[in-house]
Amino acid sequence: MTRGSTSNLVSTGRGLDLAFDHHCHAPHSNLFTDIDLGMGTRMFRSGGGAELGRHSGAYEKFWGIRALQPQVWPEGWGRELMDLVGVQINEDSLTNLEGRWVETINPELLKPSNLHRTQLTRRLKNIK
Repeated sequence: MTRGSTSNLVSTGRGLDLAFDHHCHAPHSNLFTDIDLGMGTRMFRSGGGAELGRHSGAYEKFWGIRALQPQVWPEGWGRELMDLVGVQINEDSLTNLEGRWVETINPELLKPSNLHRTQLTRRLKNIK
């Protein structure tokens, strides 16, 4: 993500061992959906020094993120106002309206698997 990026979509991707490198400077309000991280050892790995602050701003949504291993939410990586739904993560579900929202649903069983595609389809049906 680039400096201060917001309202972006990252959808239907895969890699050998992907990282969502936010690189500080507060990217926020982005959607990551239907992505296969591969090995899953670097999901939250980000560049930039600690003096730059948190790697991410608020309102990031991670939906249907698959990996060969569960993820670990790194302390201080981003604001607590983020959603992780259908992400293999070493946490219990936590549905806090004023903080982090984590639904530990197996990404293979998550419906819909791609949040953006489903929302777009519904919106386009309403236009006709």
